[in-house]
Amino acid sequence: GSELLWLHTYGERFGEGRSWPPSFRARVVAAIPHDEERYPKDFGYDPETRTLRVGEGAIAPVSPAAWEYEVSGWKPLQKWLKYRMKAPAGKTSSPLDQIRPRSWSARFTEELLELIEVLERTVELNREQAHLFEKVLASPLFTNEELGLDDIPEDLRKAPTPPPQNTGGRVRLLE
Repeated sequence: GSELLWLHTYGERFGEGRSWPPSFRARVVAAIPHDEERYPKDFGYDPETRTLRVGEGAIAPVSPAAWEYEVSGWKPLQKWLKYRMKAPAGKTSSPLDQIRPRSWSARFTEELLELIEVLERTVELNREQAHLFEKVLASPLFTNEELGLDDIPEDLRKAPTPPPQNTGGRVRLLE
């Protein structure tokens, strides 16, 4: 668990004995151009060669699991790239949204490599955690007595009262 938290906080938490960034497995195999005229307009992924293409650049190897990794229907790697293309994804709600980099920076490439490594290691840790979870489920269960649940008074076992519903700004008293 601590390694996962370390990864997902980009080394800010649980870093004892670890250095950020982790060593990258994926490498830049074709540089992403830094000039304004060739700022990436699109990206793609080839699962056979495990290559992520960003404009004219390429990064490999990137596992299909990292490319397809999903959290609640949201694919972090693909979203990250969509927001950094020449014509980025997302809503435009203010003139500030028009302030964009004019060229792909070396820092963008570093961030991309960090994100890929975070996802690669997350996939591996998820597999390990699934194995541990199966072992936990197959283990004997604790009884209420062992957990001390038999000593909880009945009034503390009741479900909590739900919060008031939205009443359009008016306060509604619960009986």
